[in-house]
Amino acid sequence: MPTEPPSGDSKAVRELLQQVTVARYFAGVALTLCIYDWLILLGRESQTVWKARWTRTKAIYYINRILTLVGLTVTAIQDSDIWLTPLSQRLFFLHLVRPSAPADIVGPQQ
Repeated sequence: MPTEPPSGDSKAVRELLQQVTVARYFAGVALTLCIYDWLILLGRESQTVWKARWTRTKAIYYINRILTLVGLTVTAIQDSDIWLTPLSQRLFFLHLVRPSAPADIVGPQQ
């Protein structure tokens, strides 16, 4: 006969899952804002930066732009684990994190 975990453990797990979900959303938002920034400044960048001669400053600018986008993309993909988790488990995870989840799935609430 399986024993139920103490209510404090289920509450801690629920809070951890909610924090992971929030972190995933923030990773997606950061990537979206980076791409948006890049797109709205593309015209101005092409007129100023692209036409300038190559200097250390220009190289650092491009390295910063590219590495930021690559880093945020890798973080968003890594946080999403979309390719590692089957659809049924992803849907179950969303059901667990939802605040109004039934007590028999999440555990007793106090």
